[in-house]
Amino acid sequence: MEDLCRLSGLDSFWDWNLTWYTERPDLTRCFQQTVLVWSPCIYLWTCSPLYLLYLQLRAPGPGLPLSCLCCVKTAVAAILLCCCLVELLYIYTLKEEMHHNLVFLLGPLLHIISLVLAVCVIQVERLKGVGSSLLLFFFWLLTVLCSMGPLKVAVEQVLTQRISTDDEQHPVEEQVQQLLPHMFEPDSSSDDENGADENDEEMRMRWRLDIDRLSECRD
Repeated sequence: MEDLCRLSGLDSFWDWNLTWYTERPDLTRCFQQTVLVWSPCIYLWTCSPLYLLYLQLRAPGPGLPLSCLCCVKTAVAAILLCCCLVELLYIYTLKEEMHHNLVFLLGPLLHIISLVLAVCVIQVERLKGVGSSLLLFFFWLLTVLCSMGPLKVAVEQVLTQRISTDDEQHPVEEQVQQLLPHMFEPDSSSDDENGADENDEEMRMRWRLDIDRLSECRD
């Protein structure tokens, strides 16, 4: 497990400093992407053969008609199956980084197999006259509970990205706010240049007057 996580670029499988000796306990990414993702699937694969054998050996009863509840359960499983299939195809397109995504590739693949099995169990239950079962109830419950960890990590990543982008945008806004008032202030340098030009013209006029007076005195 450690080698698989290390190959996928994740941290160690278990870290007591992150999980126990801290003020904000959390699970490692490797544990979330392996144990939390695989546990519902392993539970369903382990218990389904025994449950299907029980349905086969029990007294046969009248099959249930295709009700709205059965259609809804099948539709939900089909939608989740399509989502997992899209995720699997997206990860498969990253062929250059395939060896870094083995853990992330196994998760959707196991979920697809489990959802197909869940749909089969739903239909077998309907044919055997069973409306609901604890097997699928605990499977969906485990799936929801185990998905809380990866969901928490995804939400935190989105929030940190938004905070980092806001921090990058604020300095630019402050610089713009500082530059805007100076854009509309009068240019003092141009005034100084105009004043210098006027002083030069006055000096030249005085020199000319002095030269004219000296010439008149000589005459």
